[in-house]
Amino acid sequence: MTVMEGEEVDMFCGSCVLSEAPTYTWLRDGQVLASLEWTNQLLLEPARVDDMGTYSCRIKGHEATPSHSVRLTVTCAKIGWYLLVCVI
Repeated sequence: MTVMEGEEVDMFCGSCVLSEAPTYTWLRDGQVLASLEWTNQLLLEPARVDDMGTYSCRIKGHEATPSHSVRLTVTCAKIGWYLLVCVI
């Protein structure tokens, strides 16, 4: 998935597993990024260049079941006709 810096990125962790209080753990490049109860959505707003990476999720109690991963690429924002600005 490729987005321009400053855009909104929504990612959802899909599951057929239901529990009373599901906890979704989001990972970027294999490192824990966030653990969220009740919501399977990860929102990056605005997307920044340092958000680039490979994202995946897992559900508490079902960590052995791998999720699909998605590679996020964030391109620089254009200012004017030729100048590209990336803030890191």
